[in-house]
Amino acid sequence: IGSITWTNKTFTLVTEIDYFSEACNSLISLDLSGCSFPALVYAYYLSDICALLETVDLSGCSFPAMKGMYSWFDTCPSLTSVDFTGITTGVLEDVSGLFRACTSLVTVDTSPIDFSTVKYFSYMFNGCTALTSARIDVMDVRSAVAGVNGMSSFATGVTFDTTEYSNALIYWATLPVQSGV
Repeated sequence: IGSITWTNKTFTLVTEIDYFSEACNSLISLDLSGCSFPALVYAYYLSDICALLETVDLSGCSFPAMKGMYSWFDTCPSLTSVDFTGITTGVLEDVSGLFRACTSLVTVDTSPIDFSTVKYFSYMFNGCTALTSARIDVMDVRSAVAGVNGMSSFATGVTFDTTEYSNALIYWATLPVQSGV
């Protein structure tokens, strides 16, 4: 399989997705643009360990019940583009490992995602050694919890653009974050 294209479809009965395309070593492109998942609460390892996956289009997707986006693109070393334009999510709680070890990802605009209710950010960009911009300067981390699951190893190995990183620290300082974060 070189690509999967499921656009503008509604998946009303899907409540959980685990290991959607695990070890799908021939998948290069995944297009779910305009899809709606009204009952999807947890999706783990959406495209985990897809060695050749380069592009993902989630533009216009609706996930109104979504709580967990844990390790969606974990260990996708060829991933260069993810489009979140117009995405809607529920009350997100967990984005841990979302892009962990995506070593070819240089920029990704996460600003369309509402992170204000996320508790767990650990390993979100860990090991993304080429990453310079993820729009963390507008990422609302007010609900992050302290400790190992909160923000630990959030971006280990990442060198964000200096301006974006500085602006993130300034913005985060204005948020009522939890003690110990």
